[in-house]
Amino acid sequence: MSDSSNLVQCPFCKGITATRLVPPEPANKFLLTTYDSKTNNVFATTGFSVDAYGCGSCKKVWLENSALKFVEE
Repeated sequence: MSDSSNLVQCPFCKGITATRLVPPEPANKFLLTTYDSKTNNVFATTGFSVDAYGCGSCKKVWLENSALKFVEE
């Protein structure tokens, strides 16, 4: 499901045909989580809360997390 009343510019094709994707109820966010590919264990209690966006033209999807910070090592 999407929120087509708030179209944004797609960072890939530059079309104004992208929108935030709305997760099914009762959720209000998506969670980018991890899993162990050897055991198929999913670690659903940890991860990044993200907003997902999709483009109606090029069909690409991207994720955003406003709290994401990078630290130089």
